[in-house]
Amino acid sequence: MEPENLSFLWKDASAAAVLLSSGKSGEQDIALVRRLATDASARYPQLLNLRFSPISLPLKRLENWSHLMAADAIRQWRTRSTEEDLPIAIFLVELGLAHADGTIPLLDELRQAGTDTPLKQELNDRIQDLDAQLSQETITASNVQAWLEQEVAKLSDWFAQVPLDTSVLFGSPEDARGCLIKLQLYAPTLHTKTLEKLKACFTSLRRLGSKVVLQQLSLLTQSFQAIRADYETQRRESLRKENSAWRAYDNLTTQPPPKWSLAKREKFDWKATLRALALAYSCKLEAETYALASQLVGDLIQQTHRYAAALHQTDTLLAHLQKWFLEHCPSESTFPSLLRSFLAERLNPLDLRRELEQWTGHPLEQWGITPTLKPELLREQILARVRPVCLDVYGECCTAMALDAIPPTDRMEDSRSDPPTVPLNVS
Repeated sequence: MEPENLSFLWKDASAAAVLLSSGKSGEQDIALVRRLATDASARYPQLLNLRFSPISLPLKRLENWSHLMAADAIRQWRTRSTEEDLPIAIFLVELGLAHADGTIPLLDELRQAGTDTPLKQELNDRIQDLDAQLSQETITASNVQAWLEQEVAKLSDWFAQVPLDTSVLFGSPEDARGCLIKLQLYAPTLHTKTLEKLKACFTSLRRLGSKVVLQQLSLLTQSFQAIRADYETQRRESLRKENSAWRAYDNLTTQPPPKWSLAKREKFDWKATLRALALAYSCKLEAETYALASQLVGDLIQQTHRYAAALHQTDTLLAHLQKWFLEHCPSESTFPSLLRSFLAERLNPLDLRRELEQWTGHPLEQWGITPTLKPELLREQILARVRPVCLDVYGECCTAMALDAIPPTDRMEDSRSDPPTVPLNVS
């Protein structure tokens, strides 16, 4: 053992301990250390008080501890769960796809389209205005049909109005006039907001293990698919009702000419005609709302699939790393439970994960899709952070064994004068 190969580990205790790894030539190494201490005592007189306690501590076990602790940390990265795991129902509420009172905020927000008045209310107000004009009886029976056709044409233009100025298409819904264009202008804004909320949901899952998160994502996808199927059903039902309403409107407005020529307008059920007209446009608006909502949920499904696919690759990488570490250390049963608990207390898996995420420049869920992150590099980085922790525990064990090897009478003297003790690993 050459002097430059000496490794000193000082601990605060009733006696200081220096750990020296010496190999098989124990007596020669002890003599060398004594000579070094004597030579240096001229400058450091306290070295004359050194005691040497040869003990056998196989240093090779330190690597076994490191591998076991690395495997255990990875296991927790994959399987960690908490008592307050977020149920999928909370995610649906966060995304506006459900509410405790049974409403669906996402649909309500689409129907409002970022304006002060719901789109359907604006539609109903226009229908009510037509009803009020007919109620005033200022329109003769012979002119009812022509007048109604003219007003319906105006209503149709307003409902689906495409602005001549295309800049409106890139502006606010408040700047548009038509119902459908307002809805279509607001949909991208709601789409962006909802995707950001989904990212926040993913972030909240990061405190769970990768396997647990994959299970949660599977349940979330199933919920999305059920919601999208329901929206598609509602869209088709709205279209069916719209078609029925238009048929009723056509039947009411295409009565035989003799009836239109009657003096009394009561023969023409214009209130039923307006109700059919209102229902047709209302169902058309609902169909478009459900179509846009279905597209949005479809994007949520796609984003969830992408996140799950990346996380699945990461979980596979972690599984291989965990297996490699376990294969390179003895059976877990060979480690005393007390020692393992002591080691586990010193190694925080979450802190280790954060350190590695900082080193890689990527969150854990992206490790599996990062081409430059090779398994062997990740193994080296994990061990580089786990070994010092195990070395600290190893040093404490050595110190405890060395102090235990000192006779009780010497210990009493040590407590008074605090002479340093040198346990020497001679295995």
